[in-house]
Amino acid sequence: MIDPQSISVSASATLRQAMEIIDRGAIGIALLLDEAGRLQRTVTDGDLRRQLLKGSTLDDQLATLEARRPITLPEPASPRECLETMTASGIDCIPVVDADHRPRRLVTRSDVDARIFLST
Repeated sequence: MIDPQSISVSASATLRQAMEIIDRGAIGIALLLDEAGRLQRTVTDGDLRRQLLKGSTLDDQLATLEARRPITLPEPASPRECLETMTASGIDCIPVVDADHRPRRLVTRSDVDARIFLST
């Protein structure tokens, strides 16, 4: 399981900084948080590529990204709920958030697949 803070960015971060976090995190996403630490959206390398194709530069802020509601699950989400939501949504990781929409954990498909396999 990945610590959400290790892949979090603010709207004032640049596209370049988000790319670096996505690359360092090695799961393909960054979490865009507001000043209070609430999840605003996920950012993928594809989101950044599309933004660059629209004419943005690597030095533009993430605030220029289109608003998009992220797919999340509330605490306490079970491994099975995580897997079902990821499968239905066609994603490979899902933020699990608290009541204030702050990310508490990030569950990947490989985290869940391993746990379900080991429990069968």
